[in-house]
Amino acid sequence: MQSFSITLFTAFIYGVSCNNPPQLQQNYVFNVKEDVPVGTIIGRITAVDLDGPQELTFSSSNQLTSDIVSLTNPMGSSSVGRSVNMVLNHMLDRELRTDYDLEFDVTDGYNKVHFYVRIVCLDVNDNSPRFLSPSYSKAISSRSPVGMIVLFVVASDIDSGLGGQIQYSLESDDPSDLTYFFINTQAGLLMTKAPLISIIYHEFKMRAVATDGYGLKGHVNVTITVSNYAIPTAPPTHSLITPSLPPVTGRGFLIG
Repeated sequence: MQSFSITLFTAFIYGVSCNNPPQLQQNYVFNVKEDVPVGTIIGRITAVDLDGPQELTFSSSNQLTSDIVSLTNPMGSSSVGRSVNMVLNHMLDRELRTDYDLEFDVTDGYNKVHFYVRIVCLDVNDNSPRFLSPSYSKAISSRSPVGMIVLFVVASDIDSGLGGQIQYSLESDDPSDLTYFFINTQAGLLMTKAPLISIIYHEFKMRAVATDGYGLKGHVNVTITVSNYAIPTAPPTHSLITPSLPPVTGRGFLIG
């Protein structure tokens, strides 16, 4: 079952004399989690008007407000308090937008008051960490020293707070692979853990795992190729130019 937070506020509007326009005391804020399902009542607006001439009615005043919420189930009377429910029409996504200023009108049939209600979208841990690269691979020498940094893996999580905090770990279907390599939990540095000198040639196939503060995980394949020789680097390239002889001028003489 999904959990959600509903904060109910009451707006009191008083008419102090016949046909006086309603006065809104303040603007209100509704805190709504981004996983609240469509159709959920996220708040209630209540207004009071003592001088009529008819029962108060509420309406949305722009398209954005109508897209986000509906006003339903009016109840009570204007003289003691008339209320409508705010029902969610569209599931919120904090990663797209963090808050909304919704606009409404309330009228007594003669005067109309325009007012705002703010919805603050609260974060829910609904995104898993994602690595910046689809895979990682590296070739190293079996003479690589213990503690050498082999790779730097990076993941990100767009959730906020604890849901956006990442720790790294290393997995392998062959547990012996983890004898030779480990990963720094905070920085994502994959490093050598034991001497590799006895390895002639081997491909270590592992998985780097990024876990957020609520336990959601992301994975990426990592391949480390170890050979018993140093991985050569390409020599610098030079332009080979054959020097040309200077042009011959004048005549040559053979002296006997």
